[in-house]
Amino acid sequence: MTIADVINSINGWSSERDLIFSEVHIDGEPYTVDDIPLHDLEKIACINCIIQSKSDIVFSSIDEGARYCARAGAFIDSLLEDTEKVEQGQLEHLSQGLEWMNDVFKSIVKLTGLDANAFGYKNRTVADYILFLEKMKNEVRDMDAIEEYKNYFQKHGNIFPILKEIFRLILMSPEMKKLILHSIDSPDVVLETLTVIRQSMPKELQNIEDIAVSFQTGKDKEGIEKLNQFIDFVFNYIRTCYQVMPVFDIELTEFVHDGVNLGEKNERLQQMLQETIAIMENNDFISLSDILEYEIKPSLEDLDVYLGELINAVNER
Repeated sequence: MTIADVINSINGWSSERDLIFSEVHIDGEPYTVDDIPLHDLEKIACINCIIQSKSDIVFSSIDEGARYCARAGAFIDSLLEDTEKVEQGQLEHLSQGLEWMNDVFKSIVKLTGLDANAFGYKNRTVADYILFLEKMKNEVRDMDAIEEYKNYFQKHGNIFPILKEIFRLILMSPEMKKLILHSIDSPDVVLETLTVIRQSMPKELQNIEDIAVSFQTGKDKEGIEKLNQFIDFVFNYIRTCYQVMPVFDIELTEFVHDGVNLGEKNERLQQMLQETIAIMENNDFISLSDILEYEIKPSLEDLDVYLGELINAVNER
């Protein structure tokens, strides 16, 4: 038996479970699944197969994509502010990054099963943005002079914050919910995540107050950074809750306080997050401060009670 036989067997196993066999390390050397050396097993000391769920790949891709958008956006700002601070090599890296972003964006849409012609943002569909990225990638690749880049991104530089917001909308989409349910974590991971989330609640409630203060005192950039971190926290909480029913056979509607069950509470929280993102679109920082302080924070203040009961129910399974 060769190492290729082992890899083919594992690849078949992962495909049957709709998992993705992304990489294999053979004695510390990385290989793609399609590029396995024809060594006998007797000559191999260690094989480490990297298998991921689709949801994990989408999460990591969106995280990398969002961080790239932040870096690219900051670079465009510096380009528009003062071209003398920009080097030609940085512009070449930007061009390469656009090619990478184009591939990542299309992969995320494919893995989530989004209808690119129906899902949209700012009166344009995801299909429109994919075509625009393809066009931008080709146009930027053919540029030479720094002034060409500057003139181009004066017109189109807002694409990076737009893409970052699209990533967040994808994370909260019904398609992502289905993907999460299909690619559930193990029971111990779900329980551990719930426990960590509960322990983090006091810090996150304080974080909401800090965000509101940032917006109220004109520290908008600082407020946005903290708000993005908070949205990530809430999404992780909702993602984990989605998995409780299929993993532990527990309905969120079982946990009720003041006439509101946990399922309803989470739905309202998602709605408020979508409203928050819409307000962010319009740079309405006063309204952002209000929804955080007077709607989202009160909604989260009794979440500790729900989480305590939910964790107890999980432990009894």
